[in-house]
Amino acid sequence: MNSVCFPVMLTPSTQHRPIIASVRGEEWPSPAYTEIRRSRLLEALRRTLVDAERSSVFVDASALDYAVAFISLLPPEAPDPDIVIEEDGDVAFDWGSSAESTFSVSVGSDGTLRFGGLFGNGTRYGSEPLVSAIPNEILAYIDKARQTWPR
Repeated sequence: MNSVCFPVMLTPSTQHRPIIASVRGEEWPSPAYTEIRRSRLLEALRRTLVDAERSSVFVDASALDYAVAFISLLPPEAPDPDIVIEEDGDVAFDWGSSAESTFSVSVGSDGTLRFGGLFGNGTRYGSEPLVSAIPNEILAYIDKARQTWPR
């Protein structure tokens, strides 16, 4: 039996996917899952761009290139972000929607990732360049936002 990947919408929790894959003798993340996820996020970005243009908000072309790179570098265990075009033409990726936990990364036209988050009573913010990988500090904050989401 040849299994390709988990269905996109009805899947075990993210933390269990690597365990299930290893039991099945599969690579995790599977190349098919990685490509499906990347395609889904690129489609969300495309829809966001169309909506922004209708509102006369236009994305900077360089910011868009860096946003596509950012999508490609997101690890498979990271939850899908909401994508927003900011008024200055940057592309923002948002995780979390509760008053206790939210995190956002804004991708600028110069490749700078500006980030900020609220975690309980504490805030975290800063900036890092996007080079060949998403900085570990940003990945840790994405994970922190995911861990505090309601189950």
